Amino acid sequence: MLKAISYKTKQFLLVLLKLGLVVAAFYFIYHKLFEKGNFQFENFLHIVTNFSSISSFAVIFLLLLSFLNWYFEIMKWQTLVECISKVTFSQATAQTLGALTASLMTPNRIGDYGAKAMYYQPHLRKKIMFLNLIGNSAQMGITTILGVIGFVCFTLHFQPTLNYTGIFIWATAAIITISGLIWAFRANWFGKKRKSFKKLIHFINTISKKTIIKTVLFSSFTLSHFFVSVLLFTVSF
Repeated sequence: MLKAISYKTKQFLLVLLKLGLVVAAFYFIYHKLFEKGNFQFENFLHIVTNFSSISSFAVIFLLLLSFLNWYFEIMKWQTLVECISKVTFSQATAQTLGALTASLMTPNRIGDYGAKAMYYQPHLRKKIMFLNLIGNSAQMGITTILGVIGFVCFTLHFQPTLNYTGIFIWATAAIITISGLIWAFRANWFGKKRKSFKKLIHFINTISKKTIIKTVLFSSFTLSHFFVSVLLFTVSF
């Protein structure tokens, strides 16, 4: 009887937590749009209701790209998490969108890691957080590569005046960060964590190349939709 009550209590608290996150997310978005910005809902409605035929097509196409973007994001997470647990598309959708809702109220969306981990048993949460890190790293890697290519093309075409001092500072910071990471891996104190590090290496080796390739491809698809959306929005408006 006590176990049944305990289980029902946990389920009730879980539902309250989900509802609380949704309410908090709506309030957070409302606060950002209406109280701290210059956004006027009346102006937005005026723009939406006075679209030309080309702009209407652009909006529909942008919504389609947004749907595809989230579809591939969900597929990426489903592909990654299947390394340790089989999940359905609906489960991956709930986890992805739930983590997004929770991360809106945290700096740099750091809450995304903890939110996804909460869907799994405690002994799997470290692996879940690491898989999430792999997915975000793949997204950041693709973004960085395409960003560098775009920056080079922009510089060659428009020949802007560059802030070499800022570039030097960022390059120096990157070198210091990389050097610090290399030192950390070679330092004596890291030897105390050798067992945990070996477990991490073993877990990485269990991730198939097919999974990594699919993750990178899904990251590329989501980013390509973003660039198409920006280009279409710029041309239409």
